[in-house]
Amino acid sequence: SRRRHTRLQGDWSSDVCSSDLISREKKITLNKKTASYTLTMNDVSCLVEINSTAATNLTIPVYNGTLFFPSAGVLIRVANYGAGIVTVKGVNANVLIRVQGGKYRLAQYGQAELLMRATDEWYLQGDLIV
Repeated sequence: SRRRHTRLQGDWSSDVCSSDLISREKKITLNKKTASYTLTMNDVSCLVEINSTAATNLTIPVYNGTLFFPSAGVLIRVANYGAGIVTVKGVNANVLIRVQGGKYRLAQYGQAELLMRATDEWYLQGDLIV
C-alpha cells in the first residue's frame, strides 16, 4: 500500500510522513492574564491570552534604552478569551501600530498577531474590530 505524505510548509527538500509531522510541531507558551497588561520580553514568541469580563488594554511599551524587544521580526500572538473587549495600544504616541481600517480591538475569542517592524513600530493583524 502507498503511504500518505505531507510536506512541511517551506520545506520542499523531502517528504515527511504525517505521523512525523505531529512530533515535529513546536508548541508556544501561553501567558494568561486577567487584567490589562503591558508586553515584556518574556512575551516574544508566546500567546498572550486575556480573560476578563471587563474591557482591558494590551499595551506595547516604548523603547527606553533598557526595556526593548531584540530586533525587527519579533512576533507576539494575542487572544481574547473573556467577554470584555481588548484594545491593543502603544504606551504613548512614540509607539506606532500599523493596522488596516483603524481596527485595534479584539472581541471574545478574537486572535491577532503583533509583528515588530522597527523600534517602536509594529504591525497588528488578525480578528480585529473597530
